Amino acid sequence: MKNLKRSLPAAFLLITYFFFLGLSSSYGACLKTKKAALRKGPGKHFKKLWDITLFSPLKVKKQNAKWVQIEDSEGIIGWIHENELTHKYFCGSVKVEKVSIQLLSNQKTKTKNKLKKRRALAFFDQNFRIVKFKKGKVAALSPLGNQVLVPRKSLWVQWLPD
Repeated sequence: MKNLKRSLPAAFLLITYFFFLGLSSSYGACLKTKKAALRKGPGKHFKKLWDITLFSPLKVKKQNAKWVQIEDSEGIIGWIHENELTHKYFCGSVKVEKVSIQLLSNQKTKTKNKLKKRRALAFFDQNFRIVKFKKGKVAALSPLGNQVLVPRKSLWVQWLPD
C-alpha cells in the first residue's frame, strides 16, 4: 500500500505531462491549392505576408475557428484558411540549393545501345507530393504532374499524425 501511495503522484505527473505534450504537439499538412495567401493573423483582414504554392509541406501549430497557424519548411509562421490544407498525403520541399532528380516515364533515351535515365534538377524550396518512400529515394509528383525520384536526404518532409 505504501508503494502505491508513493507511485500515484509520480504517475499523475507523468500522465499530465504527456497530456499537455499531446495538446501542444504539431502535426503535418500539405497545401492542396495552387496558391494560397499566408497571413499575419487568422482572417482575411490581416496583412498578407506572401503566397505559398501547391504541395508546400507545413507544420500545423494551432487552430482558431477556420484559420490554422502553420510553420513552413524555413520555420516561418503564418495563418492560412483550413480549406486550403489537406492531411491526406505527405509533401516534401527541397532543402538544399539544388539536387539531381530522376524523371520517371516510359520514354527512356537510347544512347550507345544502353537505356539512359532522364535527369533534371530541382532547386531549393521546390515542392512535391510524396507518392512512396523507397530506399534512400522518394517517388513524388511535381506540381506540374511529372513523376520523379528525389533523394530522401534532400527533402524536408513534415510527418503526418499516426
